[in-house]
Amino acid sequence: MDTEHVVITIDGGAGTGTTSLARELAAHLRWPYLNTGHLYRGVANEVQVTGTNPHNEVQVTKIAEEIHFDFDGGSVVKVNDKPITAEQLAAMSDLVPHIAHYPGVREHIRRWQKTFASDRHCIIEGRDLGSVVFPNSPFKIFLICDDEVRAIRRSNQLGRDVTVAELRERDRLDSEREASPMVRPAGAHQLDTTHISVPRLVTAVEVFMHGVPEIRAALGK
Repeated sequence: MDTEHVVITIDGGAGTGTTSLARELAAHLRWPYLNTGHLYRGVANEVQVTGTNPHNEVQVTKIAEEIHFDFDGGSVVKVNDKPITAEQLAAMSDLVPHIAHYPGVREHIRRWQKTFASDRHCIIEGRDLGSVVFPNSPFKIFLICDDEVRAIRRSNQLGRDVTVAELRERDRLDSEREASPMVRPAGAHQLDTTHISVPRLVTAVEVFMHGVPEIRAALGK
């Protein structure tokens, strides 16, 4: 393990249900969870408000190095001591792929992820958690979903029409970047969320989860 605490990782592309699963599983286990997408959106927001050129890798990486986050309920609620709303973070979705591929940015965000998990059992969701950030996690999940369903979900999340083509382009950027590409982590349970509700998904995950000695120990079972 990367720490003495159990970290459950949930990875998958946009609209596959990583955040919904992390939130519901965390509530069921009474463990904290972290939406790592908010970290990258927080950096993107700082890039935008400071007028930094997102194509300037050095300046963007400097922002990621110096940024400070405050969390509440798995979400970022302050960036550099300034309140930030879920709507502000969601508005950064289109900018994130253009700054998240910088190795230095990912390195600094990884520090926040590891710090979050350093003193607690937790659930963390994102794109590269089981493959890069916590490769020794005893329980990894990788979600997939039909592209048409993902587009509907993403449209509802962002409050605008999101096309299948947009999602596939985001998948391409995430999976082809040199630094921490999105892949199915070794040993991960792959689950298709196309036709399953979140409660049923949580139940399915629990069946796998309780077969893991580290998790049973963490739950006192």
